[in-house]
Amino acid sequence: MKYHPDRTIGLNAEMQKAASNRFCKIREVYERVLGDAG
Repeated sequence: MKYHPDRTIGLNAEMQKAASNRFCKIREVYERVLGDAG
C-alpha cells in the first residue's frame, strides 16, 4: 500500500485537531477541579 502525501497530511491535521480538542477539554476540567478545590 502506497502512502498518498495529501491524505497523510490530512490525517495528521485531523489527529492534531483531535489532540488539541482533547487537551482543551482536559485543561477545562482540570481548571474547574482546581477552582472547586482552591
